Amino acid sequence: MAAMRVRLLAVAALAWACATEMDPGVTYPDGPRSPTTDARTNRPVDDGGGVVPAMMDATSSPADAGPDGGRPDAARPLDQGAAADPDASTDAAPGVDAAAVLDAGPRLDAAPMSDAAPMSDAAPMTDAAPPPDAAPDLDAAPRLDAAPVADAALTPDQAAPPARRPSVVLFVGAGMGAGHVAAASRAATGAADRLRFQALPQVAFLRTSSLSGVTDAPAAATVLATGRPTLNGHLGVDRAGTPLTNLFERARMRGWRTGLVTTGALTDPGLAAWALHSADALTGERVANDLARLGPDVMLGGGARAFRPMGPDSDRGDEGLLGALMSAGYAIVESAAALDTARPDADGRLVGLFAGDALAPPGARPASQPTLEAMVEAAIRHLDADGAGGFVLVVRADHVGRAAAARDLQGVVDAVAALDAAFDAARAWADDRDDVTLVVTGDREVGGLEVGGGGGGGALPDVTWGAPGETNRRVTVWARGPGAATFDGTEADLARLHDVLRAPLEGGVVRPPSSALVPDGHLTDLRWAATVQTNPAGFGDGFNELDALRLDVDPHTLAVGIEGRFERAHNAVVVLVDVDPGAGTGVADLRGALSDRDGLADAVLTAAPVTAPPVDGFGAELAIVLAQGAEPRLEQLVPGGGLRGLSGRFGSPDDLAWLPAAVAVHERARADTDRAAAGGADIGLEVHLPLSALYPERVDALTPVPPDAAIDLVAFLVNDDGSFLSNHALPPFPDQAENPGAAATPLPGVVRFALDSDGDGRPDGAAAPEVLP
Repeated sequence: MAAMRVRLLAVAALAWACATEMDPGVTYPDGPRSPTTDARTNRPVDDGGGVVPAMMDATSSPADAGPDGGRPDAARPLDQGAAADPDASTDAAPGVDAAAVLDAGPRLDAAPMSDAAPMSDAAPMTDAAPPPDAAPDLDAAPRLDAAPVADAALTPDQAAPPARRPSVVLFVGAGMGAGHVAAASRAATGAADRLRFQALPQVAFLRTSSLSGVTDAPAAATVLATGRPTLNGHLGVDRAGTPLTNLFERARMRGWRTGLVTTGALTDPGLAAWALHSADALTGERVANDLARLGPDVMLGGGARAFRPMGPDSDRGDEGLLGALMSAGYAIVESAAALDTARPDADGRLVGLFAGDALAPPGARPASQPTLEAMVEAAIRHLDADGAGGFVLVVRADHVGRAAAARDLQGVVDAVAALDAAFDAARAWADDRDDVTLVVTGDREVGGLEVGGGGGGGALPDVTWGAPGETNRRVTVWARGPGAATFDGTEADLARLHDVLRAPLEGGVVRPPSSALVPDGHLTDLRWAATVQTNPAGFGDGFNELDALRLDVDPHTLAVGIEGRFERAHNAVVVLVDVDPGAGTGVADLRGALSDRDGLADAVLTAAPVTAPPVDGFGAELAIVLAQGAEPRLEQLVPGGGLRGLSGRFGSPDDLAWLPAAVAVHERARADTDRAAAGGADIGLEVHLPLSALYPERVDALTPVPPDAAIDLVAFLVNDDGSFLSNHALPPFPDQAENPGAAATPLPGVVRFALDSDGDGRPDGAAAPEVLP
């Protein structure tokens, strides 16, 4: 079958089992520190001994005063206010801190520049040759370092740290949704809300979708670290691959310390976005090289195989990174006992490598490997060695998602309990401080876990599992401290959490929420409510509804949202799209025009008993289909749903093309959820179509759509095989209380949406859609 394929951005999975243990012990660098590093921060100093920051403060950009992302300037009847271009590079990463360039590796040799000079005006960088005994070239990955700025540009914040600064500690349960937390709490206490972190005063629900739809770990970590949504598989870069400034880089600009703690591997892609920038799948060796070069002050976890010198317990073919890390001032610990006895020196820099790959799960962890609680205690001990605060610590409980993916309920309970104990260690340290932001959340939900009754005294509760793998379910965030009041029990997203984490670095100001278009089923960010339903639900009130059609467009994507409720296993939603209204180049009467039944979505379209709407020149070239709950990501092509090409350059009636689309149904819009908790309007199905799929002939053009481009759309609801038509269509059937059923039925009309209202070939969506006829 002819099918347009999408290049998958896959990230290599890391192994479960631990590799051979390293010998216990603590290794500190011998001899005096390099005279070119500062004793407090280990940053390069100038000849006069002053600290030289390595990056300009990107937060001074005027664009940071407003929301990230969004659509072109236009009237906004539903979401007032214009937003900047979603891919504007105001958050582009300014470069890697020069402190991260290890002493054994190449050094920056750039002329200092004044704070007023833009990055692009920096003098060229030249790499000095490394000494003969240098570790592997850590610049094998592309350099991101910016030239240092002159001492005159130092702010008081950088030059003379205050007595105490705020600190941020983020706990991330990998794959941890509400069900995982409830299961752990019920197993321990018999109730669903008794874990220690659940007592935090501020709570909210977070949508986790990426630009691809259902998120993966790298994209979720990227939006947490940078505040900007991206495509699946991307680490610290936007959809175009442009590096985005992350929270660690912002912290290092201000002289704050940073730390990473994980029960997985330090090279895991769900953690790497806090330090790296790449649109490609990365090897563990590449991630380790970049982590060593970028230099978080504390790094504790597994992944030793990517750091060790060549040998049977290493994945490398060179002398490894341990010597280079020691030369850069890190103490290196390799066992739980060594971690417990390690005490910070003036720099407080610490690397702990406790397993070849991920640490063992909490229920099977050997004594040689530290608990998550012990790692958190050690990290805080080193990051706050001088009692001055001013650090960002990210803690990742990796085994929650691993156990959920295997449907191992005991493993889920053990992993969440370990996270809770680690949180309590941080809470005990922070209790007498009012300048610490403590946050606990999941990065995404894995396994669709739902908890019933039972549990208590260690007994597991009754549960049901949903579809395997990652889902589009919301996660919960619990928080306290500066900025946490933003979480007031309502719904937000991962970008909003980034804003809260970022606020302590920027004077406590929480930025306005991002307005970037993300396919998440939350439809209030779509500008136009084009048409609303006027008929009762013929398939069953509250279970099968198409209540309203919403539309928007940005420079990359057409967003189509359908408010309603969807009984996932028993119906199908179809949206026909005419990309050149009036030309009649597509399929007018769907019934009898198609013959492709190779996939479920294709079969639904072939069987649908609908004929053309009364609009001159109507012809659908494309169709969106969501059948039996399919939610394909942008990089997936699946039989049950997505975008299909019907005719002409998009496909043929007997061989429909499968095209990329990002599909997401809001958790509360699914009819298999509790109706009482479902809420009201503004949630439903959201589909994002790349403009390159609508206008493939313009992929290499300067403008993504034809001048004055417009589209016609009409949506309808059928049963799970497409043969029986509901009375719910958008635009609505006139006064239609009964289902048309299997009878051939003309569609009632179309919604016409001008993508380009001013004829310049750039999508603006500024004109309100109209209903025809």
